Amino acid sequence: MSVYTKFAIIGAGGVGATVVDELLKKGDAVSVAILTRDETKPELQAFKARGATLHQVSYDDANAIKNALSGSEVVVSTVSAYHLNVQKDIIPAAKEAGIQLFVPSEYGVTVTEGPNVTKKEVQDLLAKHEIPATIFYTGLFAEYLPFILGFNFQEGYMNVVGKGETAFSITPQKDVGHFVAHVLSTAPKSALSDAKIPFESERLSPMQIRDLAEKKLNKKIEVRYIDFEENKKKYDTDFVAFLTTLFEDGRGVAGTEEEVQESVAKFFPDWNPAKLILKSTFQYFYKVSSRLQLSGGALMSSNVGYLGKRGASSLGQETAGSLGYAQKMQALIAQMFAPLKGVSYHHLHIGYSKQARHPPRASESTLSN
Repeated sequence: MSVYTKFAIIGAGGVGATVVDELLKKGDAVSVAILTRDETKPELQAFKARGATLHQVSYDDANAIKNALSGSEVVVSTVSAYHLNVQKDIIPAAKEAGIQLFVPSEYGVTVTEGPNVTKKEVQDLLAKHEIPATIFYTGLFAEYLPFILGFNFQEGYMNVVGKGETAFSITPQKDVGHFVAHVLSTAPKSALSDAKIPFESERLSPMQIRDLAEKKLNKKIEVRYIDFEENKKKYDTDFVAFLTTLFEDGRGVAGTEEEVQESVAKFFPDWNPAKLILKSTFQYFYKVSSRLQLSGGALMSSNVGYLGKRGASSLGQETAGSLGYAQKMQALIAQMFAPLKGVSYHHLHIGYSKQARHPPRASESTLSN
């Protein structure tokens, strides 16, 4: 059975770092090249010490990208949502470099409209250049629950669009890296060509997550309801409204439960996801807050309002003293998504309805956190 052994990673931070880590655990059985704009980062140097090859490139330098990709079989793109467009420059260079398989930065859900339209454009470009692709669908990264959805467990409340009774797919980044690295290095090459592979660590509704948080933290979590129809009006222009609309109307999944089960059975039957959703959420929060040299334990203050139409440049002009802890956290997210053309960042603390009566509690999950 012929399998891939030579990998090039685009974007080795976040979920990309977990993919690299898992591939490097395979030792001499695989080779790992990392394309980066700054090879001096300590985490990249640590990967180099473990055997990875670093290539410092500019993503608008086609020749440099081609040279860096030469010798690799598979490109694994894990660029963030605000850098999806760089893949359009990488794909032609990948074709010239003889890349046999391209894994675009998809993850998330299957929907490719609204703010996700760039993902469809990347898929179309891969088809145009006749590069086989493997697309992984994971649902929402567990680490993003407080930032994107406003699940503010530490502060004791969470924002919920609609009734919050519809389950959506959630996968911690570590599980993503483990699954992706395993599949790409063990599945037959023929099975990966133009394959769409859904998987998830857990499928939970906001109300089920509320129940888990209350049990784990031994505290009541207030639910602040947001009108679904009002939220839906911002579907095409607001990234958070886009996601929360999908999660409430049933499209916030990696695939149907049957599709996920079949995918796991085919590509990784022994997969045992960590399912550390709450733990992943808090760990990622404190990692980011430490990076920003912030202090305190609050997750997103309810005093913060609308940041969507303020560009990254204007946010960057704020002085450190004028932004509180939660404002800095929301400013970070606003900066992340500001480059998405025509898409704003609108935090869900705006416009929530007066707290309604809680829906019936979901049955207790077997999730171990």
